[in-house]
Amino acid sequence: MRGINAARGENDIVVTSIFVNPSQFGPNEDFERYPRDMEADSAACELAGVDVIFAPDAQEMYPEGYTTYVEPGAIGQRLCGVTRPIHFRGVCTVVLKLFNIIQPLNAYFGQKDAQHENAHKLLAVLCAVHERHSRAARDLCAAEKARGAPPVHVFAQELHQPGRG
Repeated sequence: MRGINAARGENDIVVTSIFVNPSQFGPNEDFERYPRDMEADSAACELAGVDVIFAPDAQEMYPEGYTTYVEPGAIGQRLCGVTRPIHFRGVCTVVLKLFNIIQPLNAYFGQKDAQHENAHKLLAVLCAVHERHSRAARDLCAAEKARGAPPVHVFAQELHQPGRG
């Protein structure tokens, strides 16, 4: 919840996504067994002061026939990318999709491990290319993920600075 706490302290509106992303799981991986407790995750987010919870289902994020993905390049072929070749493609794709949907000024990510931190840095570069996301990319930061926290991305808006974004 550190990302939510940081966002709450630095922004007027905090939007959190709760989404187990099927595009980062390979065919024989643990997607079906990945823990999900929407009720508990939502309650924890609300208790932490989240204003909006965006919890799409997989069909909403990846409709039938969806074929557009962010290819992470060399970073996606290192570390766990060696044995999970589509993992980072899925991470980069979903975060860019969330940037497009939510259009945050700041973004805070649970730092599951160094590999995800590297993927998020890659996304910051990708987003900086697109002007309307450059501020979110510049303000991208990793917040240490507390064990047992829900799989969330925290996006925030600063209402008192309407020119930023």
